[in-house]
Amino acid sequence: MMNLEEGRAVCLGTALTYRRRRGAGQAMVLIHGISDDGRNWETFLPVLDPSWDVVMLDLRGHGQSADPEEGWDFATIAAEVAELCRNLALARPWVAGHSLGGAIALLLAAFHPGIGSAYFLEDPVPLWTAPEGAAMPQALTRGEIAQGVLGWLAMCKRMTDAELAAAIRANVPAWDESEHRGWIDSKLRMSPKVARLASLGVYSPPGLSAALARVRAPMFLICAEPSRGVLVGDSDIVALRNLVPQLESLLLPGVGHNVRREGPAAYREAFLGFFRRVAAEY
Repeated sequence: MMNLEEGRAVCLGTALTYRRRRGAGQAMVLIHGISDDGRNWETFLPVLDPSWDVVMLDLRGHGQSADPEEGWDFATIAAEVAELCRNLALARPWVAGHSLGGAIALLLAAFHPGIGSAYFLEDPVPLWTAPEGAAMPQALTRGEIAQGVLGWLAMCKRMTDAELAAAIRANVPAWDESEHRGWIDSKLRMSPKVARLASLGVYSPPGLSAALARVRAPMFLICAEPSRGVLVGDSDIVALRNLVPQLESLLLPGVGHNVRREGPAAYREAFLGFFRRVAAEY
Protein backbone atom coordinates (compact mmCIF):
# COMPACT_ATOMS: atom_id res chain seq x y z
CA MET A 1 0.00 0.00 0.00
CA MET A 2 1.37 3.41 -0.97
CA ASN A 3 2.07 5.88 1.80
CA LEU A 4 0.89 9.18 0.34
CA GLU A 5 0.93 12.52 2.10
CA GLU A 6 -1.91 14.89 1.23
CA GLY A 7 -1.46 18.64 1.43
CA ARG A 8 -2.70 22.02 0.32
CA ALA A 9 -0.69 25.17 -0.38
CA VAL A 10 -1.74 28.68 -1.42
CA CYS A 11 0.17 29.54 -4.59
CA LEU A 12 -0.16 33.12 -5.86
CA GLY A 13 -3.59 33.27 -4.25
CA THR A 14 -4.86 29.88 -5.50
CA ALA A 15 -5.08 26.95 -3.08
CA LEU A 16 -3.60 23.90 -4.79
CA THR A 17 -3.88 20.37 -3.42
CA TYR A 18 -1.29 17.68 -3.93
CA ARG A 19 -0.42 14.12 -2.99
CA ARG A 20 3.20 13.25 -2.27
CA ARG A 21 5.13 10.04 -1.99
CA ARG A 22 8.15 11.17 -0.04
CA GLY A 23 11.57 9.83 -0.82
CA ALA A 24 15.16 10.72 -0.01
CA GLY A 25 16.17 10.88 -3.68
CA GLN A 26 15.37 12.91 -6.77
CA ALA A 27 12.28 15.14 -6.64
CA MET A 28 9.69 14.71 -9.40
CA VAL A 29 6.53 16.65 -10.25
CA LEU A 30 3.75 14.98 -12.28
CA ILE A 31 1.23 17.30 -13.98
CA HIS A 32 -2.06 15.93 -15.30
CA GLY A 33 -4.01 16.83 -18.42
CA ILE A 34 -7.22 18.81 -18.68
CA SER A 35 -10.12 17.15 -16.78
CA ASP A 36 -7.80 14.66 -15.05
CA ASP A 37 -6.22 15.39 -11.67
CA GLY A 38 -3.24 14.34 -9.59
CA ARG A 39 -4.80 11.06 -8.49
CA ASN A 40 -4.70 9.80 -12.07
CA TRP A 41 -0.93 9.38 -11.73
CA GLU A 42 -1.23 6.91 -8.85
CA THR A 43 -1.42 3.90 -11.17
CA PHE A 44 2.00 4.96 -12.53
CA LEU A 45 3.70 5.36 -9.14
CA PRO A 46 4.68 1.68 -8.70
CA VAL A 47 7.00 1.80 -11.74
CA LEU A 48 8.97 4.77 -10.39
CA ASP A 49 12.12 4.44 -8.32
CA PRO A 50 10.96 4.16 -4.68
CA SER A 51 13.62 6.67 -3.62
CA TRP A 52 12.15 9.45 -5.78
CA ASP A 53 10.25 12.21 -3.99
CA VAL A 54 7.12 12.37 -6.17
CA VAL A 55 4.50 15.15 -6.09
CA MET A 56 1.20 14.76 -7.96
CA LEU A 57 -0.68 18.04 -7.90
CA ASP A 58 -4.21 19.12 -8.83
CA LEU A 59 -4.09 22.11 -11.15
CA ARG A 60 -6.56 24.92 -10.45
CA GLY A 61 -10.15 23.80 -11.03
CA HIS A 62 -9.19 20.12 -10.89
CA GLY A 63 -9.42 17.61 -8.08
CA GLN A 64 -9.65 19.43 -4.77
CA SER A 65 -7.83 22.59 -5.84
CA ALA A 66 -9.55 25.98 -5.82
CA ASP A 67 -11.23 27.40 -8.92
CA PRO A 68 -10.80 31.19 -8.73
CA GLU A 69 -12.61 33.60 -10.99
CA GLU A 70 -9.50 35.04 -12.63
CA GLY A 71 -6.29 33.70 -14.10
CA TRP A 72 -7.52 31.06 -16.53
CA ASP A 73 -4.53 31.10 -18.83
CA PHE A 74 -1.49 28.92 -19.37
CA ALA A 75 1.09 31.38 -18.02
CA THR A 76 -0.78 31.88 -14.73
CA ILE A 77 -1.16 28.15 -14.20
CA ALA A 78 2.56 27.61 -14.81
CA ALA A 79 3.39 30.35 -12.32
CA GLU A 80 1.15 28.67 -9.72
CA VAL A 81 2.92 25.34 -10.24
CA ALA A 82 6.32 27.04 -9.92
CA GLU A 83 5.18 28.57 -6.64
CA LEU A 84 4.01 25.18 -5.37
CA CYS A 85 7.49 23.77 -6.06
CA ARG A 86 8.97 26.63 -4.04
CA ASN A 87 6.48 26.15 -1.21
CA LEU A 88 7.36 22.45 -1.00
CA ALA A 89 11.10 23.23 -1.21
CA LEU A 90 11.55 20.83 -4.13
CA ALA A 91 15.18 20.90 -5.25
CA ARG A 92 15.36 21.11 -9.07
CA PRO A 93 12.68 18.47 -9.68
CA TRP A 94 12.22 16.49 -12.82
CA VAL A 95 8.89 17.46 -14.37
CA ALA A 96 6.53 15.32 -16.45
CA GLY A 97 3.21 16.42 -17.88
CA HIS A 98 0.43 15.15 -20.14
CA SER A 99 -1.53 17.35 -22.59
CA LEU A 100 -2.31 20.55 -20.66
CA GLY A 101 0.21 19.36 -18.09
CA GLY A 102 2.82 18.96 -20.81
CA ALA A 103 2.24 22.53 -21.92
CA ILE A 104 2.61 23.70 -18.32
CA ALA A 105 5.86 21.74 -18.00
CA LEU A 106 7.12 23.45 -21.16
CA LEU A 107 6.27 26.89 -19.73
CA LEU A 108 8.10 26.01 -16.52
CA ALA A 109 11.20 25.25 -18.58
CA ALA A 110 10.84 28.48 -20.56
CA PHE A 111 9.73 31.05 -17.98
CA HIS A 112 10.75 29.48 -14.65
CA PRO A 113 14.15 27.95 -15.46
CA GLY A 114 15.22 27.84 -11.83
CA ILE A 115 12.50 25.34 -10.95
CA GLY A 116 12.94 22.11 -12.89
CA SER A 117 16.00 20.31 -14.24
CA ALA A 118 14.54 17.92 -16.87
CA TYR A 119 11.20 17.73 -18.68
CA PHE A 120 9.13 14.89 -20.14
CA LEU A 121 6.19 16.01 -22.30
CA GLU A 122 3.37 13.62 -23.24
CA ASP A 123 1.49 14.90 -26.32
CA PRO A 124 1.40 18.47 -24.94
CA VAL A 125 -0.71 21.34 -26.23
CA PRO A 126 1.72 22.70 -28.89
CA LEU A 127 1.88 26.28 -27.67
CA TRP A 128 5.22 26.84 -29.40
CA THR A 129 3.58 26.75 -32.87
CA ALA A 130 0.70 29.12 -32.02
CA PRO A 131 0.70 32.93 -32.42
CA GLU A 132 1.97 34.76 -29.35
CA GLY A 133 -0.32 36.68 -27.06
CA ALA A 134 -3.74 36.00 -28.58
CA ALA A 135 -6.16 33.18 -29.16
CA MET A 136 -6.46 31.82 -32.67
CA PRO A 137 -10.07 30.69 -33.26
CA GLN A 138 -9.68 31.55 -36.93
CA ALA A 139 -7.11 28.77 -37.40
CA LEU A 140 -9.00 25.67 -38.50
CA THR A 141 -7.03 22.88 -36.86
CA ARG A 142 -6.35 24.59 -33.53
CA GLY A 143 -9.82 26.09 -33.47
CA GLU A 144 -11.34 22.67 -34.01
CA ILE A 145 -9.25 21.28 -31.20
CA ALA A 146 -10.37 24.01 -28.80
CA GLN A 147 -14.03 23.67 -29.74
CA GLY A 148 -13.86 19.89 -29.50
CA VAL A 149 -12.34 20.04 -26.01
CA LEU A 150 -14.87 22.65 -24.92
CA GLY A 151 -17.78 20.47 -26.02
CA TRP A 152 -16.28 17.38 -24.47
CA LEU A 153 -15.73 19.08 -21.10
CA ALA A 154 -19.33 20.30 -21.08
CA MET A 155 -20.57 16.81 -21.93
CA CYS A 156 -18.52 15.25 -19.12
CA LYS A 157 -20.05 17.60 -16.56
CA ARG A 158 -23.54 16.49 -17.63
CA MET A 159 -22.81 12.78 -17.38
CA THR A 160 -23.45 10.54 -14.40
CA ASP A 161 -20.97 8.11 -12.90
CA ALA A 162 -22.59 5.24 -14.81
CA GLU A 163 -22.57 7.17 -18.08
CA LEU A 164 -18.89 8.03 -17.71
CA ALA A 165 -18.11 4.38 -16.98
CA ALA A 166 -19.94 3.31 -20.13
CA ALA A 167 -18.14 5.98 -22.18
CA ILE A 168 -14.68 4.90 -21.13
CA ARG A 169 -15.41 1.26 -21.90
CA ALA A 170 -16.83 2.13 -25.30
CA ASN A 171 -14.26 4.69 -26.40
CA VAL A 172 -10.98 3.33 -25.03
CA PRO A 173 -11.44 -0.41 -24.54
CA ALA A 174 -7.66 -0.98 -24.54
CA TRP A 175 -7.17 0.90 -21.25
CA ASP A 176 -6.40 -1.21 -18.23
CA GLU A 177 -9.31 -1.42 -15.81
CA SER A 178 -7.15 0.15 -13.11
CA GLU A 179 -7.36 3.47 -14.98
CA HIS A 180 -11.16 3.64 -15.12
CA ARG A 181 -12.13 4.65 -11.60
CA GLY A 182 -9.63 7.49 -11.37
CA TRP A 183 -10.60 8.84 -14.79
CA ILE A 184 -14.30 8.83 -13.91
CA ASP A 185 -13.80 10.43 -10.50
CA SER A 186 -11.63 13.20 -11.92
CA LYS A 187 -14.45 14.23 -14.28
CA LEU A 188 -16.90 14.36 -11.37
CA ARG A 189 -14.47 16.46 -9.28
CA MET A 190 -13.55 18.92 -12.08
CA SER A 191 -14.87 22.48 -11.86
CA PRO A 192 -16.97 23.76 -14.80
CA LYS A 193 -14.56 26.71 -14.90
CA VAL A 194 -11.94 24.46 -16.48
CA ALA A 195 -13.82 24.98 -19.75
CA ARG A 196 -12.49 28.56 -19.73
CA LEU A 197 -9.09 27.21 -20.75
CA ALA A 198 -10.53 25.63 -23.90
CA SER A 199 -12.74 28.61 -24.70
CA LEU A 200 -9.62 30.77 -25.12
CA GLY A 201 -8.42 28.75 -28.08
CA VAL A 202 -4.74 27.83 -28.43
CA TYR A 203 -2.22 30.63 -28.07
CA SER A 204 1.36 31.17 -27.04
CA PRO A 205 2.32 33.43 -24.11
CA PRO A 206 4.36 36.44 -25.28
CA GLY A 207 8.07 35.73 -25.52
CA LEU A 208 7.74 31.92 -25.50
CA SER A 209 9.91 31.26 -28.56
CA ALA A 210 12.75 33.42 -27.27
CA ALA A 211 12.50 31.85 -23.82
CA LEU A 212 12.53 28.30 -25.21
CA ALA A 213 15.64 29.10 -27.23
CA ARG A 214 17.42 29.72 -23.92
CA VAL A 215 16.42 26.36 -22.39
CA ARG A 216 19.39 24.07 -21.80
CA ALA A 217 17.70 21.45 -19.66
CA PRO A 218 17.13 17.93 -21.06
CA MET A 219 13.71 17.54 -22.67
CA PHE A 220 11.80 14.57 -24.11
CA LEU A 221 8.63 14.68 -26.20
CA ILE A 222 6.51 11.53 -26.58
CA CYS A 223 3.60 11.59 -28.97
CA ALA A 224 1.44 9.13 -30.85
CA GLU A 225 -0.48 8.15 -33.98
CA PRO A 226 -1.55 11.26 -35.95
CA SER A 227 -4.79 9.55 -36.97
CA ARG A 228 -5.75 8.95 -33.32
CA GLY A 229 -6.63 12.53 -32.31
CA VAL A 230 -3.24 13.60 -31.01
CA LEU A 231 -2.17 17.22 -30.47
CA VAL A 232 1.43 17.12 -31.69
CA GLY A 233 2.32 16.41 -35.32
CA ASP A 234 5.59 16.00 -37.19
CA SER A 235 5.87 19.70 -38.00
CA ASP A 236 5.35 20.57 -34.32
CA ILE A 237 8.22 18.29 -33.33
CA VAL A 238 10.51 19.91 -35.90
CA ALA A 239 9.49 23.39 -34.72
CA LEU A 240 10.21 22.56 -31.07
CA ARG A 241 13.56 20.98 -31.91
CA ASN A 242 14.51 24.14 -33.82
CA LEU A 243 14.03 26.02 -30.56
CA VAL A 244 15.33 23.33 -28.19
CA PRO A 245 18.05 21.42 -30.10
CA GLN A 246 18.63 18.92 -27.27
CA LEU A 247 15.02 17.72 -27.56
CA GLU A 248 14.60 13.94 -27.77
CA SER A 249 11.36 12.62 -29.25
CA LEU A 250 9.50 9.38 -29.80
CA LEU A 251 6.34 8.72 -31.80
CA LEU A 252 4.44 5.59 -30.79
CA PRO A 253 2.30 4.18 -33.62
CA GLY A 254 -1.09 2.70 -32.84
CA VAL A 255 -1.82 4.70 -29.70
CA GLY A 256 -3.60 7.99 -29.13
CA HIS A 257 -3.45 11.11 -27.00
CA ASN A 258 -3.37 9.25 -23.66
CA VAL A 259 -0.04 7.65 -24.47
CA ARG A 260 0.61 6.46 -20.92
CA ARG A 261 -2.71 4.62 -20.80
CA GLU A 262 -2.80 3.28 -24.36
CA GLY A 263 0.82 2.20 -24.74
CA PRO A 264 1.89 1.65 -21.12
CA ALA A 265 4.90 -0.60 -21.71
CA ALA A 266 6.52 1.62 -24.35
CA TYR A 267 5.67 4.72 -22.32
CA ARG A 268 7.32 3.30 -19.20
CA GLU A 269 10.43 2.38 -21.15
CA ALA A 270 10.74 5.86 -22.67
CA PHE A 271 9.98 7.65 -19.37
CA LEU A 272 12.38 5.66 -17.20
CA GLY A 273 15.04 5.55 -19.90
CA PHE A 274 15.04 9.32 -20.29
CA PHE A 275 15.26 10.11 -16.59
CA ARG A 276 17.91 7.44 -15.98
CA ARG A 277 20.02 9.02 -18.74
CA VAL A 278 19.48 12.41 -17.12
CA ALA A 279 20.62 11.02 -13.77
CA ALA A 280 23.73 9.50 -15.34
CA GLU A 281 24.74 12.37 -17.61
CA TYR A 282 23.84 15.60 -15.79
